[in-house]
Amino acid sequence: MTTVAIPQKIKKEMQEISAGLGVSTNDFALNAILYYMKRIKDRINLKSEMEAWENAGVEDFLNFEKTI
Repeated sequence: MTTVAIPQKIKKEMQEISAGLGVSTNDFALNAILYYMKRIKDRINLKSEMEAWENAGVEDFLNFEKTI
Protein backbone atom coordinates (compact mmCIF):
# COMPACT_ATOMS: atom_id res chain seq x y z
CA MET A 1 0.00 0.00 0.00
CA THR A 2 1.19 3.52 -0.78
CA THR A 3 0.95 6.38 1.68
CA VAL A 4 -0.01 9.81 0.38
CA ALA A 5 0.36 13.09 2.25
CA ILE A 6 -2.91 15.02 2.23
CA PRO A 7 -3.10 18.67 3.28
CA GLN A 8 -4.91 19.13 6.58
CA LYS A 9 -7.73 21.22 5.06
CA ILE A 10 -8.53 18.54 2.49
CA LYS A 11 -8.24 15.78 5.08
CA LYS A 12 -10.79 17.55 7.29
CA GLU A 13 -13.20 17.94 4.37
CA MET A 14 -12.78 14.27 3.47
CA GLN A 15 -13.55 13.28 7.07
CA GLU A 16 -16.67 15.44 7.16
CA ILE A 17 -17.98 14.18 3.83
CA SER A 18 -17.21 10.53 4.54
CA ALA A 19 -18.92 10.80 7.95
CA GLY A 20 -21.97 12.30 6.25
CA LEU A 21 -22.03 9.40 3.80
CA GLY A 22 -21.48 6.84 6.55
CA VAL A 23 -18.28 5.44 5.06
CA SER A 24 -14.71 5.42 6.26
CA THR A 25 -12.37 8.16 5.12
CA ASN A 26 -10.20 5.53 3.45
CA ASP A 27 -13.15 4.13 1.48
CA PHE A 28 -14.20 7.63 0.49
CA ALA A 29 -10.68 8.48 -0.70
CA LEU A 30 -10.33 5.24 -2.65
CA ASN A 31 -13.68 5.69 -4.38
CA ALA A 32 -12.90 9.34 -5.17
CA ILE A 33 -9.60 8.33 -6.77
CA LEU A 34 -11.20 5.50 -8.77
CA TYR A 35 -13.95 7.84 -9.98
CA TYR A 36 -11.41 10.50 -11.01
CA MET A 37 -9.23 7.96 -12.85
CA LYS A 38 -12.25 6.68 -14.81
CA ARG A 39 -13.17 10.23 -15.83
CA ILE A 40 -9.60 10.90 -16.96
CA LYS A 41 -9.50 7.66 -18.99
CA ASP A 42 -12.83 8.56 -20.64
CA ARG A 43 -11.50 12.01 -21.50
CA ILE A 44 -8.29 10.55 -22.98
CA ASN A 45 -10.33 8.09 -25.08
CA LEU A 46 -12.60 10.89 -26.32
CA LYS A 47 -9.60 13.06 -27.18
CA SER A 48 -8.06 10.18 -29.16
CA GLU A 49 -11.32 9.59 -31.00
CA MET A 50 -11.69 13.28 -31.83
CA GLU A 51 -8.11 13.39 -33.15
CA ALA A 52 -8.82 10.36 -35.33
CA TRP A 53 -11.90 12.08 -36.79
CA GLU A 54 -9.89 15.27 -37.41
CA ASN A 55 -7.25 13.28 -39.26
CA ALA A 56 -9.77 11.38 -41.34
CA GLY A 57 -10.11 12.27 -45.00
CA VAL A 58 -13.21 12.55 -47.18
CA GLU A 59 -12.76 8.97 -48.37
CA ASP A 60 -12.75 7.77 -44.75
CA PHE A 61 -16.06 9.55 -44.12
CA LEU A 62 -17.61 8.06 -47.25
CA ASN A 63 -16.48 4.58 -46.21
CA PHE A 64 -17.90 5.17 -42.72
CA GLU A 65 -21.27 6.23 -44.16
CA LYS A 66 -21.44 2.97 -46.14
CA THR A 67 -21.18 0.97 -42.92
CA ILE A 68 -24.12 2.74 -41.25
